[in-house]
Amino acid sequence: MVSSSACPRPSRPLVLRAMCLATSTTPRSARPDKSSSTKAWGDQLDPTKLSGIRFLADPTGAFTKALDLGFDVIPVFGNTRSKRYAIVVEDGKVKSVHVEPDNTGTDVSMADKVLG
Repeated sequence: MVSSSACPRPSRPLVLRAMCLATSTTPRSARPDKSSSTKAWGDQLDPTKLSGIRFLADPTGAFTKALDLGFDVIPVFGNTRSKRYAIVVEDGKVKSVHVEPDNTGTDVSMADKVLG
């Protein structure tokens, strides 16, 4: 599962790997290093490194762009942000995609909703 939302610990053993993705499309000169902030996020949410969650940075937004999951918040934040979503992948194939209809909510992308 890949998620751009805050990732709770997986509750079902069928999840072999959970990943949280932090995205920024702000010009590099105007933003802090995303990999450093993603590491800090992981250190805060999983200090023992026992959850099995992997925290990833998408500093240029290339992954988000490839999935067409960005949304325009330039008037508010000055950049494009990633929609909140979860993707379930089994055996290297996408099984399901759960994109929040309002881009930022937690109605469909939380682990309990995705994994049932």
